[in-house]
Amino acid sequence: MKHLLKPLTALIFILCLIAIPDISQSACADAVNTCFTVLFPALFPFFVLSDIFVNSGGANILGKYLKFIMKPLFGISGNGAAAFILGMTSGYPVGAKVASSLWESGEISKNEAERLVYFCNNSGPMFIIGALGAGIFHSQKAGVFLYIIHILASATLGMILKSYGKSTSLCPKGGTTRKTQVFTSAVESSIGAIIRVFAYVIFFAVIMEIFSFMGVFDLMSMGLGILGIHKSISVPLMKSLLEMTTGLKMLSASDNTLSTKLIIASFSLGWSGLSIIFQSNSVTQKLNINLKKYILARLCHGVIAAIYTFAAIKILNFNEAVFLNAVPSATAYTSPYRPNVLLTYATGIAYIISWVRLKGTRPGLRQKRTATR
Repeated sequence: MKHLLKPLTALIFILCLIAIPDISQSACADAVNTCFTVLFPALFPFFVLSDIFVNSGGANILGKYLKFIMKPLFGISGNGAAAFILGMTSGYPVGAKVASSLWESGEISKNEAERLVYFCNNSGPMFIIGALGAGIFHSQKAGVFLYIIHILASATLGMILKSYGKSTSLCPKGGTTRKTQVFTSAVESSIGAIIRVFAYVIFFAVIMEIFSFMGVFDLMSMGLGILGIHKSISVPLMKSLLEMTTGLKMLSASDNTLSTKLIIASFSLGWSGLSIIFQSNSVTQKLNINLKKYILARLCHGVIAAIYTFAAIKILNFNEAVFLNAVPSATAYTSPYRPNVLLTYATGIAYIISWVRLKGTRPGLRQKRTATR
């Protein structure tokens, strides 16, 4: 009977697509629009530039200055700092992709790459402070609060995983990329990665609509209601388990207190949702991480973040009025992606610096300089 579960589930979803073609097509069209108007400009430049940065030796340069932090705290060599920094500034799933690229280029071991994926694949400030804080909660201060908690929880998880695993194997093909092919390789691999991300975004958008049509969320909320969990909490939380942004939008419109919303939002950001989990897994195919362990790591991140948020609210004598500085929705949804341009420029400048420094260390170039003196 167990072997029939997957084909029967697929058949049920196929029948639902036939029964509600207008709803599923509308959800698909909206997701495609989101992919090309939001995700592509937000993620693709970072995918390309982070690959160039790693494969041109930028991670080595960054590692020299940050190894005093990475090794004592996380048990990871300084080269892993690129994944930590880009992961907490660029958003999902850039951190996972950078960690995988570091392993593929031979900069870090497989164990280090896996642990980086587990705790460095985070939401960025553009989403948390801009889209979530200013756009959904209408409070940039709430966004800053959530971002600080998110990063602290990430660092805590990294320290917990410090002694996890013993593998030190490097990628068999590490360091084989020719410098002249760095740009071409980065663009080609990033195109493949962004297409896989799009596929999961579109798929989960349709699945969410099918679940709503079938009344799955209502049935589950009724079951949780028996345990005393109100529908205004259970439904947004369940939707966040699948697709984080959808659940958070619904949470903001609920009648829960702001402190309750912040705790649930912190958990959702740490968990990230199955859609982003599978996106991250798809961009780390060569690394071949253990999906079950990655899901457990995301769950731990969410729980730690929720605990930190609850503790901060209690310790700081939380006052909702501090966060209630309303921000117009139009500004909130357009402004978060403007810093993305600045971060893109910053990454590009870092690449140019690393390329120039590496060029100056080539034996042939040193010999040429010596001959001309």
